Amino acid sequence: MQRKAVFGAIAAVSGLMALVFGLVALTLGLADWLGVIPALLVLCALSLAGAGIALALLASETRKARLVAARRAPLDRELARAALMSAAPLGIRRVPRGLIGLGLVALGAVLVVTRKSGADRDEL
Repeated sequence: MQRKAVFGAIAAVSGLMALVFGLVALTLGLADWLGVIPALLVLCALSLAGAGIALALLASETRKARLVAARRAPLDRELARAALMSAAPLGIRRVPRGLIGLGLVALGAVLVVTRKSGADRDEL
């Protein structure tokens, strides 16, 4: 796991360096063709367009996550209700605190087991 993280970090830094050198080369090429100020303005516009696209993608992912959470909320409430009902025997009027705790632990275990992992959640 650590080896994978180290190699991922090395790849990310190398990719970032390649991007910087590519932007420098593009700037120098545009500066020869258009002049320094227009070349910098073109790259500024391209950077702003990239930032806008990134923000649009982020908003789309956030909206998708909210829709999934809204769809799951009733299911989670029903699961909590079922866990509490199963923890309380029908003949007992006052539920002992231990049974409520046991029901909550069972609910937590069911939620942990049924939820998807972080990698699977990103695919939703």
